[in-house]
Amino acid sequence: MDLNPNVAGPGLHIVHGKVVVNTFSKIGNSVYIGTSARILGNITIADNVVIGANAVVTKSIAEPGITVAGIPAKKSVM
Repeated sequence: MDLNPNVAGPGLHIVHGKVVVNTFSKIGNSVYIGTSARILGNITIADNVVIGANAVVTKSIAEPGITVAGIPAKKSVM
């Protein structure tokens, strides 16, 4: 996958497998994107966010350091 350096922050980790990221999305530093996750639309993701496997992100994630999962992706309570 090729990402514009202005779109993805340092420490981005994308797990092996199909991941769909819209070209208009901005991904923060140290973000973990799980297998088969989808980031759709003009989305901004804060730093240190974990996106679970198969999650579908349809809204920006402004809170740093959280985990989101599900369809649509929502903050996961552990």
